[in-house]
Amino acid sequence: MEIQLKIPFSNRLIKKIIISIIILNLIMMIGTYTFSVSFRSLTVPWEHSSRFLRYFLVQFNLATENVIASWYSSMLLLSVSIISIICFWVDRQEQKPGRSQILSFGWLIIALIFAGLSLDEVGSFHERLGHLASLNIFGNYIGGWIYVLVIPIVVVAIFLLIFGLIHLRKFPKVLIFLILGLGFFLLNPILEQIEMNLLHAESGILDWRTHDFNILIEEGMEIFGSFMFILTGIFYVLSIKKSKNLILEFRFEKEIAKKITIGLLILLTLSLGLADTFINYFPIGDTGIAHNWFPSAAAFIVFILSLILFQNSRLNNKRNSFGFLLLGICSLFLSAYFGAYLYPYLDWDRLGVFRFISKGVLIVFVVANSNILMKEKVQTSKFYLSLWMILLSVGIILGQIYVVIAGYTGFIFLLYYLIIHRLSSSGIRTE
Repeated sequence: MEIQLKIPFSNRLIKKIIISIIILNLIMMIGTYTFSVSFRSLTVPWEHSSRFLRYFLVQFNLATENVIASWYSSMLLLSVSIISIICFWVDRQEQKPGRSQILSFGWLIIALIFAGLSLDEVGSFHERLGHLASLNIFGNYIGGWIYVLVIPIVVVAIFLLIFGLIHLRKFPKVLIFLILGLGFFLLNPILEQIEMNLLHAESGILDWRTHDFNILIEEGMEIFGSFMFILTGIFYVLSIKKSKNLILEFRFEKEIAKKITIGLLILLTLSLGLADTFINYFPIGDTGIAHNWFPSAAAFIVFILSLILFQNSRLNNKRNSFGFLLLGICSLFLSAYFGAYLYPYLDWDRLGVFRFISKGVLIVFVVANSNILMKEKVQTSKFYLSLWMILLSVGIILGQIYVVIAGYTGFIFLLYYLIIHRLSSSGIRTE
């Protein structure tokens, strides 16, 4: 039996994705600058400032950890990883045996790099490493992450450039996107250093305005750098397939797919343990929380798979298409719920009865979603969806670290179910 993954890749869908990312990027950049200006204009201590600033506007500030903006930036990076894996499989299908087949593994290296950057965006690893004077190649003093990571940054940049020049040279547009993305990311540490210099200079009205504008450009370069790499992957697939309205089709033997899926999920779980263990040995840096990335990333991947299954079911006129759409929306919300560290808000005593109402609404949403998808009356579906529903509901009720553990476990089971049991029966009829 085979696992079939069919991904609609039409020009119309791609335009929607591109426009959506541009709009969201601009919203985050406007939010970042507006927050910076509002923060500088405060005439009272932060804790006495308006709730709009502290609880709403801060969520759109790309320079703050544990907010929707940092989660969004992390998921953009994870999207680069996902599109890179798609590029790898397209290469394996289309490229002739030889050098091109070997070079296709470069996409997996890129996927691994950007998955690590996505984790770092939520976990603040590089800021913590910057406080290790022993890793500073320029001297035994705390110089910040730029000095500590200069060699890895150069190595990755050289790899990406060489990979692009060798493997993408036949597709100038694709190569341009890759070079632009690389350029945007390389400008980031330069702008970061300028920010540090401004902070240590004598402050004045002009200096703070320059500082805020520098943050805007710095954070904007990062998210638009991710966008350039997403475009690199999208237009590479279009260039290889040479079709305007194509459906990408990948087939795997079910037993092989099962082993790979189980292996990757175990690796992801081990990474969670390692990340939480090693973070305790790092100096205190930024406030990112590494373990929040894992349930957030798992939920985001479920979101992507749900949209694919929604498209497949809709094109096949299957009744459960709405269930997959609802699962996608639910998973995207829960991805932000974990990645933006929103779950502690539901445990605030100051919310009173409202915190129980909020948890209740969230649980009802999860339960309703599961019940819609269970209408197929397939025992496998009921088992995995019930497990996901129960784990998430219990986690939401308990709150704190328990919701992270239960949420991650629930989404791991759901991922396994979607990949192994749903993709084998979700083909798109193309006749």
